[in-house]
Amino acid sequence: IHAAFATLDLPVTAENLCAAIAVTEQESGFKVDPTVPGLAKIAAREIERQRERAGVPKLVLNAAFNAISALGNARYGTMAQMPPVRAVMEDVVRETVAVARADGAALDPEEMIAGAWKLAAAMGQQLSSTAQDLTRGKTTEIDALNGFVAERGAAHGVPTPVNRTLHALVKLREAGLPAAYAAAT
Repeated sequence: IHAAFATLDLPVTAENLCAAIAVTEQESGFKVDPTVPGLAKIAAREIERQRERAGVPKLVLNAAFNAISALGNARYGTMAQMPPVRAVMEDVVRETVAVARADGAALDPEEMIAGAWKLAAAMGQQLSSTAQDLTRGKTTEIDALNGFVAERGAAHGVPTPVNRTLHALVKLREAGLPAAYAAAT
């Protein structure tokens, strides 16, 4: 933990240690003994802090990471190391930025891509909430992520084929293969 903090230039504080433990618990099944009240919220705050530190809006990062992490059951670090996956993620960021610009936001796609890679480096062991929801059989927030980008893109005439595809594939996973197959036959 100390090596990771030094690499990320994070101070060793009680809050930061709790956040590291919370993310470890979420990702590995490690259980804190005694239980730390609100550990899940601590982990969520840490992820948000890393997003802010990377300087990238939450929607851009979630659109880039969540669906791909869910579909591949992959952690951020693994995704960032695979050139074909990186290319898809960069396409998602560019589409999302184009839609945000059409909505009036002043975002630079290359800065957003650089921020995404910073997050992947800082949170390499993270599995997206969308992946976790699918694993638990829960409905995801994909409609508010890639689905939202695709919807806003359509409203502005901005093409979003990658976001639209990722949205559709996660919706298919949500529906479940046996149910989808039964409905089609």
